[in-house]
Amino acid sequence: MAGFVRVLCVIMICFLPVVLLAQGTITAEGFGESEDAALNDALRNAVQQGVGTIIAAETISANYQMLSDQILNRSAGFVRSYTELNKRQESDGVWRITVSAEVHAIQDTLLTDQLARELLYRFAGSPRFLVLLDDSDSPERGSASAEIALIERFIDNGIDVVEPTQIENLRSKYGVGAILSAEAATLAALGTETGASIIILGNARAEEATQFRGQLGPMRSVNAVIQARVFRADTGEIICAGDATGREVSVTVVDAVARAYREAADSVSKEFLLEVLRLWSQQQSSPASFDVSITGVNYSLKNQLIEYLRTQVDGIHSVQQLRYSDRVLELNLDFMGSIETLGARLNGIRIDGAELEIVGEELHSLQAVME
Repeated sequence: MAGFVRVLCVIMICFLPVVLLAQGTITAEGFGESEDAALNDALRNAVQQGVGTIIAAETISANYQMLSDQILNRSAGFVRSYTELNKRQESDGVWRITVSAEVHAIQDTLLTDQLARELLYRFAGSPRFLVLLDDSDSPERGSASAEIALIERFIDNGIDVVEPTQIENLRSKYGVGAILSAEAATLAALGTETGASIIILGNARAEEATQFRGQLGPMRSVNAVIQARVFRADTGEIICAGDATGREVSVTVVDAVARAYREAADSVSKEFLLEVLRLWSQQQSSPASFDVSITGVNYSLKNQLIEYLRTQVDGIHSVQQLRYSDRVLELNLDFMGSIETLGARLNGIRIDGAELEIVGEELHSLQAVME
């Protein structure tokens, strides 16, 4: 098996930034100048058939090679086992081998790779995260807060986050209790106001466990717990929930609390980020629904525009006219990609002398004018 691990890893780069593989048994055929080459080709084709989702947006070949090297250093292989069903040498000397291969999921392998995470995050439109934790019962909140610790962990992973000052304004405007109730309307309002697509809400507490004398003098031991849920801002759907603990010792309570929260935040942020990345990956397998409102569309232009969107814009799977009144055309588009990508592809379209310009963007809708 070791002989074809490198081949299987390398071919994934053709499908990166992120590839999901379905687990199961797949029959595939391969060709080669030797038996080993034909076997490698067959196993490669088995992996290709197992591809469930390919996220394609732009080519960053240098990053592909970097990611390839990283995967090669860690991956144990993408084929768990295989059976040769048929093997023969053709008249021209080329070997032909058919295998039944058990392909196992490599999604988590890729999503735990820093570069793969960064690429997927970028291709998902670089969504913003809002983190709000109620840790008011913990000692020495301030800069030692669990909320700050969790925000910092996401920043370390290249995630765009809502600024702490804006979060404090939300606390004053909505109230912590109302926010933590996680009503769909509240989540949607928070998303619209802050531009956040992912909202993380929860509680945290830190308690001093023991005091003892160490080599540096009196020491403080603190236990910390973070419990939170991750929501989609647009639908209010819970993506995942989790908790993590931290235990740290320091000469001051403030430092011990900060350290314990950082330990807990490091653990729970990894869990949450993996689940969000998995969701983004899965969403790429089916188009998302977006509403587009376009003003300045006369009746003859309306039909031309709809036909153009249906046939000329990559990624659009269907176009449905919702209403047309006073030269305002409202459409629903099923599009494979993010709202940002859709906006970029629509902006600048020219039809019969008129140009479409995107003038507004929300979580799942665009506003445009034809001039």
